[in-house]
Amino acid sequence: MVGLGRALRSSIVYTRDTIPESSGSIFSLFKSSNSVPFLRRAATGTIASRKLRPTAVVSARQLAGMLSWEIDVLQYISDGKEDAVEALAMLSDRVALAKGRAIFMRVASENVFIRDARRNGFFPSHHETVYERVSSATVSSLDETISMKLVTAEDAIALFRLYCSSVPSEIRTHQGMTFELWTSSAEPSKRTTKEWVSYRDGVARGWLRIFKRGMVGKLELMVHPDDELELTRPLLDFGLSRLPDRRNMYVLVPEHQILLARLVSQRGFKPRGDFLMLAKSLAVRERIEETARFTAVSR
Repeated sequence: MVGLGRALRSSIVYTRDTIPESSGSIFSLFKSSNSVPFLRRAATGTIASRKLRPTAVVSARQLAGMLSWEIDVLQYISDGKEDAVEALAMLSDRVALAKGRAIFMRVASENVFIRDARRNGFFPSHHETVYERVSSATVSSLDETISMKLVTAEDAIALFRLYCSSVPSEIRTHQGMTFELWTSSAEPSKRTTKEWVSYRDGVARGWLRIFKRGMVGKLELMVHPDDELELTRPLLDFGLSRLPDRRNMYVLVPEHQILLARLVSQRGFKPRGDFLMLAKSLAVRERIEETARFTAVSR
């Protein structure tokens, strides 16, 4: 296992858990080998090899629902890029057979594999920047007037409306234009994650997610365009106030959240990395397969 791990490069893809650093080769290979469909329903993987020597490893995990998946490991040896492309295509087929409608992949914006991913049917969805701050910086004073509540299942429709209002349509085309696909594309809930929502006049105006692991804290938020100037700052400070004991703090900022990028810079955060979210639609393939099965039966 150690020898195989050294042969492969580090994973070039990132999830919210692994930003700003991708998993190491040995860990990623071990994870992939334990993610075959019959061992874990919510994950699948493929390994390319030459003469029993692994040349590429690709795996995907299911997001909140069965319709949406995310590539969480993609590794290949120095001359194994074509093997990685083939393995990625095979993995897409597996996800489609599992009734997946969309598959996502986050890579560093300058990664040379982006061109190969696009050849495989992935298209750019949006750019994201991760900002980092060490905990020695002071936290701005918290606005006590902001009203926040922990997210429950009853907030789903309100949050979907907030998402439709605050996220550009070109991003929603990939992430989910319908309630069903949007809920499926969300990050799976974890014990280390908490979400809050802010309401005004019965309408969700802001949303905040915090992730904690060890001495690391991560934050992302969403604000209604009509409340951006008024709510972004207190929502950000509310989140930072929940991470006082974390050595490193990160804020994930999509390219359309220009005000948030300015505010985190004012609070001592520095850009750590730029990423591109790629998306591939599998819905057409699924409909074709369903039609083919129907035609075969009708004969």
